[in-house]
Amino acid sequence: MRQLLISFLFFLSFLFVGSRLSAQLIAPCLPSQLDFGGALTCQTACIYCEIDGVEDATIPPVTGSIDIDNCLAGAPPITLENPRWYGFIAGSSMIDFTIKSLGCQNDEGLEAAILSGGSGVCGSHPLKAISCSQLDPNNPIIGAFGLIPGQAYYLVVDGVNADICKYHIDVTFGSATPPELGTLDSIQGLKKICPGAVTNYSIPPVDFALSYVWTAPAGAKINGGSNNVVIPADGGDAGTTIQVQFGAVGGLICVTASNACDTPKTTCIQVVNQPLAITTLPDITICFEELPYSWQENPDQGVVGPGTYTLTTPPYTSYLGCDSLVRQKIIALPRKQKTLPPKFLCKDECFIIGG
Repeated sequence: MRQLLISFLFFLSFLFVGSRLSAQLIAPCLPSQLDFGGALTCQTACIYCEIDGVEDATIPPVTGSIDIDNCLAGAPPITLENPRWYGFIAGSSMIDFTIKSLGCQNDEGLEAAILSGGSGVCGSHPLKAISCSQLDPNNPIIGAFGLIPGQAYYLVVDGVNADICKYHIDVTFGSATPPELGTLDSIQGLKKICPGAVTNYSIPPVDFALSYVWTAPAGAKINGGSNNVVIPADGGDAGTTIQVQFGAVGGLICVTASNACDTPKTTCIQVVNQPLAITTLPDITICFEELPYSWQENPDQGVVGPGTYTLTTPPYTSYLGCDSLVRQKIIALPRKQKTLPPKFLCKDECFIIGG
């Protein structure tokens, strides 16, 4: 029976999880957050790197209620009135949480839901979940199927009708222990660029990464923003390629891959930023008869009289978006002439030159 249920729910969950929006960044819990217990809102939830064995309690409502009216598995709807939110990283495609009540003030009991960690999940109302239900006191289990190991999800626990309850959370099937971060390979991209250059840098996707932090030298822009950006991994190649527009200086291009619970991994490359060298063309010599002369590199420039000229183009835009210059020396020869010695002629006598 369980195998049939797994197969059916896996199919439904695959449709839901596979079509979710880009993952938002859920930060790992700080010690102070762990001392406080689960977050009071979805937006403030953090990643529990070890959620197995957590004990917590609901508290009197501090915000308005939120409905979960659509669950792929379970018994919707449920209304969250005093929830506790926990982020976790899936270590397996299937998981069961056993949430045992340690006592409720009004004996109403507990309800719970598992949601994707996708972007926009917290902001949608009513919420949509992978699974949700009121918990059976004799078998207080909530499970989910079709999870992607290494990706973030939410577990939310609530008192039915705002009941104040203490409870204990155990992972009784599957795993909420984050997989180890995969290998971070070297950054691929140009190591010599010029001021104003626009070019791409990339890495292969890192297994089980949740986010990539990219940094670039001062004055640079990553993907049109600042020189320091955080990009959700979304379980694929999102965040593995960036476009950098350089300023006037070079420096390090770095990327840090993180999955919230494992030690982050960082790699960098040094990029040299220097202006493009001036392209100097061979000297050319022109005759007086070719004047005025229009320069082929820039027809707006030219030579009108004899002499030696060094012409430089206005800045060209290179394939990287940098300015480049072309320079050429032009030697314009004077008119050729010969001074003959004096010659005396008698009246009516002619003298022919060049004839």
